[in-house]
Amino acid sequence: MRAVLFTSLFLFIGCGYAADAPEFDFSFDDATQPEGAPANENIEVDFNFDEQTAAEENQGGIPLRGKVSFDLGYQFDSPQRWQTIGPAAQLIFDWSGDAGQFYSEVTTRYNHAYSLEADSQPIIDKYRINNSVRELYWKRAFGEYSLTVGRAIVAWGKADLLPVIDVISPSDSSNLLFAKPEELRLGQDLIKFDWYRGNSELNLIYTPKARYNLITDYGHPYSMMLPFVSDAVEDSENEWAVRWTTIDDKLEYGIIAGDLSQRDPLVVGTELTYAKSNMIGGNIIYSRAPFLWKGEFLYVKDSPHQRPDYSGYEHIDTLKGTIGFDFASTQYGTWIVEYSGALTRSEPPMPLLGGSTGVIGISWMDSYLRDDLSLNAAVMLIGGTGNRLLRIGGSYQLNDDWSVTSQLSIINADSSEPLYQAMSGFDRLDLSIEYGFDLSN
Repeated sequence: MRAVLFTSLFLFIGCGYAADAPEFDFSFDDATQPEGAPANENIEVDFNFDEQTAAEENQGGIPLRGKVSFDLGYQFDSPQRWQTIGPAAQLIFDWSGDAGQFYSEVTTRYNHAYSLEADSQPIIDKYRINNSVRELYWKRAFGEYSLTVGRAIVAWGKADLLPVIDVISPSDSSNLLFAKPEELRLGQDLIKFDWYRGNSELNLIYTPKARYNLITDYGHPYSMMLPFVSDAVEDSENEWAVRWTTIDDKLEYGIIAGDLSQRDPLVVGTELTYAKSNMIGGNIIYSRAPFLWKGEFLYVKDSPHQRPDYSGYEHIDTLKGTIGFDFASTQYGTWIVEYSGALTRSEPPMPLLGGSTGVIGISWMDSYLRDDLSLNAAVMLIGGTGNRLLRIGGSYQLNDDWSVTSQLSIINADSSEPLYQAMSGFDRLDLSIEYGFDLSN
């Protein structure tokens, strides 16, 4: 299960899709939250942190948008095989009126690669067709307050590549590093209360039954499961979390706390389990063009750490942190640089995530040909330069509706860990043709 932790580092996979890279606005002007305006955490916003309010009442049309694509993914290292062949779709329903906002996001995919590569019949039956309700919630504003009930994605981390305080929503690890951005995050079933007061915001979350990271069964080409482990999981527990955020001129800072489950599974003998921990963390962001400086930390009380022999896990206090900056320039493009590390409270303190050098993530993105062509590159270094991921991609907008996206991923691992070595063979080339639509216009 240690490799599951490894894969969780790559939440920056959205950088591989140039069309999804955020536009940077380093001004905090007009950042004050309008009275009673609820935040919409499903939409990537720029760095003025002016969280988008719920959509205004629909002005005609059908409140449905999304995209349809045909995706190809070929693994050219070891073993050589097709990983993705087939169509996929993302459908978003977003309606707002006097009764509030009703929002849903559904993704579906048919992958012929499992049949073509003669995977086992149980794998074909379970993964050839993948349907997922990622979000489905109702949201209503009441003056300075708002209430959300249902399945929603909550992103509290301000780091783009290596967030450590995104502790609410689980992720879809079934495609490891190769999921599209809209397929990576999963919604959490929750009740969320928001209070907006001047430049500050308070969020309270209660989860009656937690959802965890989605992993694949043993035998799947991207499985990190051990052959002797049952995929049965004990009942989920309830959780709670709170966040307070304030914006002061060009400075944003916040603090979070909660009693939350680790999203990755632990192995105890032949069974999977999950463990809850008390957490406290915070973040700070300072804008000074052309830079945006950021940092966040998370202290986890009695954080579970898997024993090497999979006989169970140890409870060890752990401190995680990320620092970095964004740089936006019309001449040099957009750069993101982040460093993340962790320490455990043991004798002596034991560094995690590759030792004292931690994890370094760097990404670059720029647009050309009147923004029709977007190019991007990203690299991640784990524990120095020996374990690294290089990603190069691009997207070309054929017209208002059609686009073509490509991506090359190369993974190198010098670690002796067997699962790290297995991932070193996952070098892959992806190509996607996409059609986007919006029926509300």
